Amino acid sequence: MPSVVVKANPVIPMASKAFSLSCDVDGPYNSIQWLMDSRPLVSSSTVTISNDSTVVSFNPLKTDNDGLYQCVVKNILKEHVRAYKLLASYGPSHVNISATAENPITLTCLAASQPPSTYVWKIDGKPVGNSSEIKLSILVALGSSTITCIATNPRTNATAGATFKLPGKHLSSALKIRHLGAGLF
Repeated sequence: MPSVVVKANPVIPMASKAFSLSCDVDGPYNSIQWLMDSRPLVSSSTVTISNDSTVVSFNPLKTDNDGLYQCVVKNILKEHVRAYKLLASYGPSHVNISATAENPITLTCLAASQPPSTYVWKIDGKPVGNSSEIKLSILVALGSSTITCIATNPRTNATAGATFKLPGKHLSSALKIRHLGAGLF
C-alpha cells in the first residue's frame, strides 16, 4: 500500500510568486490525478502539471488559484487521496482611512490582505492604537497634525499604510468627506 504526502514549495504560498505542490508517493501506483475543488485540474498559462503528474506548478500564483487541491493516487487495490488547502497570501495593499463626523471621531483603516492585516495607528509618529478602528475626541484631533495607519500582514510581515494630515480648526467641515486619506508608503 503506497504512502502519499502532498508538499508545498515554498511553505507559505504568496500571490504573484512561483509556487508548487508535489505529490510524493512511496510504493507502487498506477496513476496520479490532481483535483481542484473536486474537479479534475487542467493546465493553463499559469498552472502546469508535470508529465508524471507528481507536481503542479503555479507561475505566478494567483488568488483565484485558492481552493482544495487533492492528489489522487490509484493502484490495483485502492485509491489514496491527500489534500492541501491553498490560500495565497497577499498584501497589504489599498490601505484606506475613512471617518465618521461624530464626536468622538471614529477612524477606520482597511487594507486588502490575506491573512487579514493587523493595524497600528500613530499620531505624529507615536503609537496610539492597535485595531482597525480608533476613536479620537475632537480636541485630540485638533491638537494633532498627522495620523497614520500601518497595516501589517502577520504571515509575511509586509507593511503598507495611509497617512492623513488632520485639518486642525477646519476638522468638522473636512469630516463631511468620507475618505480622509489613502495610499501606500
